[in-house]
Amino acid sequence: MAQYQKTTIEMENDLNCCDDIEAFLVEQQDRFLDTDVPQFLAEFLKQTGQTKSAVIRRSGLSQVYGYQIFSGFKHPDRDKLLCVAIACGMNVTQTDHLLTAGKRPPLYPRVIRDALIEFALNHHYTIEQTDDLLYDHDCKTLTNA
Repeated sequence: MAQYQKTTIEMENDLNCCDDIEAFLVEQQDRFLDTDVPQFLAEFLKQTGQTKSAVIRRSGLSQVYGYQIFSGFKHPDRDKLLCVAIACGMNVTQTDHLLTAGKRPPLYPRVIRDALIEFALNHHYTIEQTDDLLYDHDCKTLTNA
């Protein structure tokens, strides 16, 4: 039987009510995120049957930099991870998991730029289409081209 997975809000409530951080850490140890970017991407590519080279090509990143992200040699900024997510065809939830794995903030729809990126993800936009959408709304593009 699958273990019940607490929501982030439930974990936060438990943390706010706890008097013993050590006990909290032990109790919650199986619920903390421990996936890094290379692990997350490798699993995603395996599940979707995509190749690193195809994703990197679609991402607009240099080939060398792209492979360094996949190997864990580089720790990319948020926009580069968003380029990879779009190139992979990730949905918003998967993109937020990738950003979290990269220790970057998830998308926040109250920020217009993030709302536009979420729209692009939901409508399967390419990097170029996403950049055009951002540019048309006076927002910083992902590729800064």
